[in-house]
Amino acid sequence: MLDAPAGRSIVVWDDECDACNRMKHFVESRVLARRYTFCPLRVWLETHPDASTAGMHLITPDGRALFGIDAALHVAGLVWWLRPLKWASRLPMMHGVFGAAYRWFANNRYRFGCGNDEGRTSCRLNAQQQRKSI
Repeated sequence: MLDAPAGRSIVVWDDECDACNRMKHFVESRVLARRYTFCPLRVWLETHPDASTAGMHLITPDGRALFGIDAALHVAGLVWWLRPLKWASRLPMMHGVFGAAYRWFANNRYRFGCGNDEGRTSCRLNAQQQRKSI
């Protein structure tokens, strides 16, 4: 099992997705000083083969596991101008709305930088997921 260094959280992102990589690089420069370690999803899957590929994972130093919108909102709270999203998610029904939007993005992330000109996916994890669902 992959463990975070003492006192650090692990953020697991899809490194096969161009859009996910751009977001990771943007956030990474802002949170490194805040005790976060980044782990590619493909590496995470080697030690956690049953883990979902449908979204990001975040493991806190105390062992709490956040997934999908909860992990994304946790990370959003680390960037000053994204904090309003975290606050807004506490309003009635907004967590559900944000969750639906996150799931749509996660399921369609290949459209945001992982596709080629012919519309086929070049994201390995997305292609594996599509084969599993058939």
